[in-house]
Amino acid sequence: MTERRIFFGAEQRPLAGVLNTPDDGTARGGVLLCPPLAREHVTTYPTFRALALGLADAGFAVLRFDYDGTGDSAGRTDDHDRVAAWTRSTRDAAALLRATVSGPLAMVGMRMGGLLAAAASADVGPDAIVLWDTCDSGRTFVRQQTMLQAAGQVTAPSVGAADLPGYSWPDSTVKDLADLTFKKLGRPNARRILVLTHPLRPESKALHEALGDEGVDVLPAVGQDQLLDVPSVDAQIPTEAVKDVVAWLDAALPSDRTPIATVGQGEAVVPAPDGRGEVAERYVELGPLRLVGVRTEPVGGAAPGVPTVVFLNTASEHHIGPGRQWVELARDWAVDYGLPSVRVDLSGLGDSPARPGQQRDVTYAPEALDDVVDIAHAIDVSRDGTSNVVFVGLCSGAYTAIEGGLLVGARAVMALSPVPGVKTAEMDAGDADPRRRATHKPRPWVAKLAATDLAAKWEDRIPGWVWAVADRMGVVASPASGVRDLVHNETDTLIIAGPHDARPYVLRAKSDLARMRQSGHFRLEVVEGLDHALLAAAAREEARRLLNANVARLARTGRLGRTRPQHPRTVDRVAQRPLREVLVSQWRARRAAARSRGTSGPS
Repeated sequence: MTERRIFFGAEQRPLAGVLNTPDDGTARGGVLLCPPLAREHVTTYPTFRALALGLADAGFAVLRFDYDGTGDSAGRTDDHDRVAAWTRSTRDAAALLRATVSGPLAMVGMRMGGLLAAAASADVGPDAIVLWDTCDSGRTFVRQQTMLQAAGQVTAPSVGAADLPGYSWPDSTVKDLADLTFKKLGRPNARRILVLTHPLRPESKALHEALGDEGVDVLPAVGQDQLLDVPSVDAQIPTEAVKDVVAWLDAALPSDRTPIATVGQGEAVVPAPDGRGEVAERYVELGPLRLVGVRTEPVGGAAPGVPTVVFLNTASEHHIGPGRQWVELARDWAVDYGLPSVRVDLSGLGDSPARPGQQRDVTYAPEALDDVVDIAHAIDVSRDGTSNVVFVGLCSGAYTAIEGGLLVGARAVMALSPVPGVKTAEMDAGDADPRRRATHKPRPWVAKLAATDLAAKWEDRIPGWVWAVADRMGVVASPASGVRDLVHNETDTLIIAGPHDARPYVLRAKSDLARMRQSGHFRLEVVEGLDHALLAAAAREEARRLLNANVARLARTGRLGRTRPQHPRTVDRVAQRPLREVLVSQWRARRAAARSRGTSGPS
């Protein structure tokens, strides 16, 4: 199976996509995968990837794509005329697929993707269409999503917009979506139709009336409740439903094969938000594992010596960031400050391959520590071991940013909602990666005490000096231990957190915070109402404002220049690298032996 990441469509507003094709250069037709919208797009990304691989193995050319203003495509989610733009994106994607391979074309749409596929089918004329747990109207989708957001709302909703989990849409989009219904669209323009119904919901009456019975097959979407009806971190790929779609299309479409043409390109010029200029974007593969990323930089290239921003995955989500913030910040910073950036999928996440023995879609995987080193070396690492990179991440990405900053001597780290003292997967197996410095496995009695009501009751009454002594004696590690080493290495460090996430720092690392602030290399921004995952619009806007202000400060003070201050601690740390490599190799050998015995936990 061959995989190409491409830009296509209108030159002034390119769309992003991933094209999977059989290895032999021929295909029996094309299948267009139309993803859901908003946060459901992010949650279902691994499922659509699994479906694309299965269909390519069955002999099809398969295109996954991002609608205008979503994913890596040009535009913003809160632009106006979204429904028309999304429908046009679907038609453009189908046209690209027809140019790629002749023969039959099928469309697969999940949730709102099913409605958009049906809307575009009048012009596309697919031979078959799969409507997977599809919404019967845009109004229904918006109502469901706003109810989900309201249930966990910690800040006031945006004025004049629909506040969905992780995304905001203007009223004009909500109004246009209200007109997008199967009742108005009628039956999609396809000879064969497969409807996959949610196992816990009956088939929509409006959908059934629009489709009729002729040429329509109905199957349960087995596992759909474990994909979208659970928190995104717990979402599971519905493998049975994926197999059902592959089997149905395999039977519904002919098997004659035709040659595949090369279409699309790996780079594009993309307009920056608000018409403030243009940026150049291209797909890149970094390091020996060829980690997949998108590089954004000023048109004409970045100035020599300017650091590269590395945006890291959040949990098991692909590289676009919370509410697509990494995409928009990358384009903003390229225009405003000339900063190049890479938003990258770590190993086993998004479209990047997994390392040998690594499970996919695992958060806090130890392999991420190898990834950040490979990324930094692929970008720019000097002889003394320092690197000209700036790490940015949220939650698990924030933790990886801190560890990465320590491993490679980063220029700066910007960490949103980091979780101090996180328990990583290999710690459950009893053996922590020796490279980890931003988290520590607690002593058994400390872990038991921390789980009691007594600890929660007295935590905020213990004086700061007691916590400092406990840290120095190795009894309870300071939650700021990794950050403390970053600052000591003169890595400019910003932490943005809500009161809950900031609590461990404020209560148990007071002396550390005071010293780090005095250094001039550290800022802790505690924001009232900031939810952990930045699902609320106000939280995203405040976090974005603080990130922009920090980059402006770094630019104003010359810390984004060509040289980086060298600190003796950094030199010492680099000199100790051979010892760390020995420890890591020993740990890996122990883990491999445990795996062979079948005793290790997930990696």
